[in-house]
Amino acid sequence: KDNNDLIVSSGYDGKVKLWKSKENNINTSQLSTKLKVPIICLKIKNSLVVSGNKNGEINLWDINKEISIYNKKIFEEGISNLIFGGINDYIIFSGGLKNGSLIGIDLRSHKIIINLDGKGGSLNYMHSLNDNQIIIGGTDKNISIIDIRKYNESVSNKKINKSIMSGNVYKDILFIGTIDGNVFVFDINKNLNSLWGFGCMKSGSVNIINIDSINEYIIISGDDSSSLVLNFKNIKK
Repeated sequence: KDNNDLIVSSGYDGKVKLWKSKENNINTSQLSTKLKVPIICLKIKNSLVVSGNKNGEINLWDINKEISIYNKKIFEEGISNLIFGGINDYIIFSGGLKNGSLIGIDLRSHKIIINLDGKGGSLNYMHSLNDNQIIIGGTDKNISIIDIRKYNESVSNKKINKSIMSGNVYKDILFIGTIDGNVFVFDINKNLNSLWGFGCMKSGSVNIINIDSINEYIIISGDDSSSLVLNFKNIKK
């Protein structure tokens, strides 16, 4: 939560666990569904937690009341990724694990308002760029900036030659991690113009790219169990 007194975790038992810190003690509770289906992804926003499982079902929880307020099966296969986006984060975006599709659900009406067919594979990376745009990328090797207002229209597209496994945004720069251990860098404001790239994993894929925006560091890790930390205070295009 925003006051940093709560940790939320999930796993293959299909349960969402709440770890609450109070006066140096940790109290735990759990949210669960009837089916013990492995949870693949989890996101938290203020008092809301959304989870996506291997069966393609999305669950929305109210942490304060510790109850489920919405659940729906939206994919035949699993859900690979989840983010909150749109104005005031009123949309939950879900990525398909095997079909690469994108579905957006309005938190106010609980209706599906965005449904974009994918090109197969897993939608591994999603990022809310601003109130009207999100960035997506996956194993179909495409990066797209989607205009939420126009639903089916992409502002920018970029094809790369490797499956996309992870990503992150620093200011107007997009970092993409690929299945072969490389990181590629693109300019968001210039139609995803390619800036440069570098190798950082001895083997396997780049699975995590984290940004420390205060100290301006990028932390990269992946399959080879190593981590790379770079300072971008003096970055120039």
